[in-house]
Amino acid sequence: MAKKPLPVIETLRNFDLLPNSSLVRPQVIAAHSDISMATFWRRIKSGALPALKGGRMNVGEYRRVIGAQVDSA
Repeated sequence: MAKKPLPVIETLRNFDLLPNSSLVRPQVIAAHSDISMATFWRRIKSGALPALKGGRMNVGEYRRVIGAQVDSA
């Protein structure tokens, strides 16, 4: 039986503890980035955010993207 996904707020609360291999729902990434879902999908389409895998985003890939954005700022 598949595990039920954690609510977005619970996943956000524990985001720093997630291993890089974790997969999270788009709503978690949008909330973590403080962007709307429309902006999330625009960033996926433009390549600014990594592509989804099975409807989820890899935490390690997301961390690399936001780390690169911080380093270049």
